[in-house]
Amino acid sequence: AYSPVITLTPGMEPDAAGENNPYETVGAAQDDADELNGDMTVDFGFIPMMSLGSTVFYDVDNDGVQDENNPLESGIAGVTVYLYDATGTNILDSTITDADGNYFFDSLSPGTYVVGVVAPADAQTASTPVGGDDDVDGDNNGNPVVMGISQSTPIVLTAGGETADED
Repeated sequence: AYSPVITLTPGMEPDAAGENNPYETVGAAQDDADELNGDMTVDFGFIPMMSLGSTVFYDVDNDGVQDENNPLESGIAGVTVYLYDATGTNILDSTITDADGNYFFDSLSPGTYVVGVVAPADAQTASTPVGGDDDVDGDNNGNPVVMGISQSTPIVLTAGGETADED
C-alpha cells in the first residue's frame, strides 16, 4: 500500500476536515510541537483476513450432528475439500482433511464462499443436513452429494463475524 505523492511545505499543514476533526487520533497529535510544519493526514486502513474451516465426519445415526462421544462418528482423514466462490462453480482453493477430519482455509477476504467436500469412497450419501450456515459447530451443513461432492450453502465471512460457539 502506497500513499500518493506528498509535498511538504513549511507553514502549510493540511487539515482538510478542520481542527476539530472527530477522526483525529494519536497520529494527528504527533507534530503538535511544530503544528504548521507537518502532515498527519497520511492514514492507511486494512481489512482483516478471514478464515473458514471445520470437520468432515461420519454420521452413523444420520441425525446431522457429530456425536463426539460416539467413536463411530469420528472425523474422516484424507478427504478433499474445495473452496468455491459465491456461485459454487469456481474453485478458489483446496485442502485435505487432517487425521481428525479437520480442514482450514485462511487468508480469505471478507465475502461469500461455498465449501465442497468430496464424498469418501465408503460414504457416498450425505447425512441429513441440519441447515445452511447456521453458525453451529459439529453439525452437517452439506447438501446431497451431486457428482461425488456435497456443497454447503453460501457462507458469508465478515470482519468481526466470528461464530460464537466454535469448538
